[in-house]
Amino acid sequence: MKIFAVYAQPILIEKPEWFDDFYRSYGGGYDLHITLKQSCSIDEQDERDIKNILADLFHSLPTHNRKIDVILDTLVIPEEGCIMVTSQKNPLLYELQKKIVEALKGYTQYTEPELEAYEKNFIPHITIAEDVSRVKENLDILKSDCFFRAAIRDITGIFVKEQTLEEALNQKNKAIYPL
Repeated sequence: MKIFAVYAQPILIEKPEWFDDFYRSYGGGYDLHITLKQSCSIDEQDERDIKNILADLFHSLPTHNRKIDVILDTLVIPEEGCIMVTSQKNPLLYELQKKIVEALKGYTQYTEPELEAYEKNFIPHITIAEDVSRVKENLDILKSDCFFRAAIRDITGIFVKEQTLEEALNQKNKAIYPL
């Protein structure tokens, strides 16, 4: 068995001055990303099929969409869990997410039951802190300026045996598809 997911790794063009230090301290070590297809369990032999499906999908996209500009500016601070910054409505990003989910509709063995609902009710966001309880003393800085401008130029399919930081960061586990 393997676990796969599909995400965009936004290139930050504009970000708050506090962000780099904050993310290093509270981001959990993962690459900044916007999840487009939630993590699902698959048989190892499905990996090649999924990569081919994604390659076909990205080859079929119009050539004028070589990047998607994204504005993230709404801070979400829950009582517990992750702190996120959500995106303004972005028709290109929503359309791309729907195409990816539709293309991979045969792969729906989600690793957590709630992930299916997250996928269906797609809210593009970046997670800037893994655990709000660790950040309590620094919440005011987030509220002062929370504007991010980003560009998405490619999409990543990730295929891991375990959901660990080490496997997530290993380039061998990633298939990257330019827009």
